[in-house]
Amino acid sequence: MKYRPLVVLGSCALALGLVAGCSAKPAVSGAGSSASSASSSASPSRSAGEVIDAMMKAMQQATSVRIAQVQGSGSSAQASGSAGASASAAAPVSVVSEGSLTGANYLSDLSLAGGSHVNVLVVDDQTYLQGNDAYWASAGSPEDLRRTLVGKWVSKQAMIDGSTLNKLEPSTVIAEQVADIRGQGFKEVEQDTRDGRQVFRLRANGDAEVVIDAATMLPSHVKVSSRSFPTDLSEWNAVPLKTAPPEDQIVKVS
Repeated sequence: MKYRPLVVLGSCALALGLVAGCSAKPAVSGAGSSASSASSSASPSRSAGEVIDAMMKAMQQATSVRIAQVQGSGSSAQASGSAGASASAAAPVSVVSEGSLTGANYLSDLSLAGGSHVNVLVVDDQTYLQGNDAYWASAGSPEDLRRTLVGKWVSKQAMIDGSTLNKLEPSTVIAEQVADIRGQGFKEVEQDTRDGRQVFRLRANGDAEVVIDAATMLPSHVKVSSRSFPTDLSEWNAVPLKTAPPEDQIVKVS
């Protein structure tokens, strides 16, 4: 099998800016001394700093999450393969990652321009890929091989380098969200209702905002001015552990 899938996936992660480029997994910083309990109800007297501190504390204690980032329309992007060669690949339309915040156990769903789609599953330090025909075609796989791969999980750790996997891992994405929120400098906070629940809204210049559930102090929506796309977060502490695919659904490549 040709190894161009590495090029495509590398482009996906980089194009959405899922991480700030550091291969080491950053940690969610703890809350300051003004942090409030994550279970506290909404209080109109809270400052933006107090709300942020309480949110950071709740995020630090979380065990799992689902993260959705939608860029919009696809565009051309450049990425480097394992051999250092540059190749053109479609930028992702959306990336959804869900899984553990305490270890490498997650599923990432990447939808690309042109109808290409691939899932990346990481379980027990093993990586599995499942792409549709358009994905494997864009990766340069011949038609007879694509018939074997479509609908199956491809097991090959070397097909994706560690830094690319790190960009998709939920804990890495959450750590970057923390940095984005801290860097935005939110000063305004207001109370609101969203989907029947009380929330805090942090606002800044332009359309920058963070929506935080007042009961759990966990964010459900983040938009900062440094990024053109928002991030939606859900299923905090409720994502089940992922398991490896059945053996008869795995194609191993050498």
